[in-house]
Amino acid sequence: MAGSQVKHLDFTLNGVAGGQNIGAGLSAAQLAVLLGSTAAVTQFLAQGKTLAQIAEFYMFKRITMQAHTANTGVIFIGGGQQVVSASSYGNSIPIPVTSIPQSPLVYPDMAGVVMRLTDFTVFGTNNDIIHLLMQEW
Repeated sequence: MAGSQVKHLDFTLNGVAGGQNIGAGLSAAQLAVLLGSTAAVTQFLAQGKTLAQIAEFYMFKRITMQAHTANTGVIFIGGGQQVVSASSYGNSIPIPVTSIPQSPLVYPDMAGVVMRLTDFTVFGTNNDIIHLLMQEW
């Protein structure tokens, strides 16, 4: 890929116990933003791929996560294949106390380590939102 592009998405939490995998929870419209077109998503689906499998193909060198200003609960973040809860998590994003959210969590470029949205499971209040900013690999 010539040059790195930056993409952003808003990911809505579902509040389900154990958390939800970000990559597996993306809609076709959100994947179209990442891939650059709905035609690309349609092509993958025609090949029998699921939305989660399509998300697995997409790699990033840097990802930031930030709470939406109207969130009502803490967001807990963990590994992609792990159960995440309020007592078992890797990082958390606090409830914003004003209309200005906390600084985002930054998962930086780590010497060539590839990150995927499927590498992250999140848990929090139903309908709370995480703003994702991602730099393509």
